[in-house]
Amino acid sequence: MRGIVYLAHANSRCVFRLNFVPEAEAEAVRDALAESAIDTYETSPGLLHIGAAGIWVVDGEDYDRARQIVDEVQQRWRDSAKSQPAKNWRDLLARPGELALIMVAIAVVLLISIAPFF
Repeated sequence: MRGIVYLAHANSRCVFRLNFVPEAEAEAVRDALAESAIDTYETSPGLLHIGAAGIWVVDGEDYDRARQIVDEVQQRWRDSAKSQPAKNWRDLLARPGELALIMVAIAVVLLISIAPFF
């Protein structure tokens, strides 16, 4: 059930880690688990973002079915990502102003870092 916080479940298991996951992918996993009527709850990474954010299955007996659903969602996500062109450097080269600002920021950090040695 979405929106309900379960405090302590001896039988709960983490089915999907949310650290460094795009929000769209996390939402796809949430929707798929909700459609399958699997009770879940989420944990946050905490104030310093060092905790284990994740989607947990309330009943451990649903874990295998939930894991299969998550695997299917991730496979669809990977397939759609492979069909899209790579964006990293091509996107930056398409926006020379942003690339120039990034390069200036890198140069400033390097100069501040090595200035004490001169």
